[in-house]
Amino acid sequence: PSIQLINKPRMASFALLGTALEKVLNLEEGSFMQAYKGNYQASMISALENSSIATALIKFMQNESEYNTTYSDLLTKLSGPLYRSEMTGWPKLPKGLANILKRQAPALEIAGIKINFDDRPKNDGYHVTIINLKKKIMYEKTC
Repeated sequence: PSIQLINKPRMASFALLGTALEKVLNLEEGSFMQAYKGNYQASMISALENSSIATALIKFMQNESEYNTTYSDLLTKLSGPLYRSEMTGWPKLPKGLANILKRQAPALEIAGIKINFDDRPKNDGYHVTIINLKKKIMYEKTC
């Protein structure tokens, strides 16, 4: 009961139990959370590897530091022969792409791709900004 978590991760009850066991078993402080975060990140990356959209987006963003576009335009770009894989689960409509990106955003951020979703549509539809965090950091270091 005396164990407190400053930052509660997903599955906070499990993390609390693991942290308590760490203390009872005299393990190094923070070792459970380190292992938990490592496993969480590995499972997120694994999910990305099985997603044709994530794979195409990561490949597309290799040459971009930041890209602002509509879902419709992004779907067209990613559907081109350069990026689209022949895997199943490819969305037919921009709304489907938006749903997939929103679900995969946390995993994509672990892989270095940050996605900002606009709350309101513009004249040409909803926009999304995709940022390649690795390229952005490299660009900022050179400036």
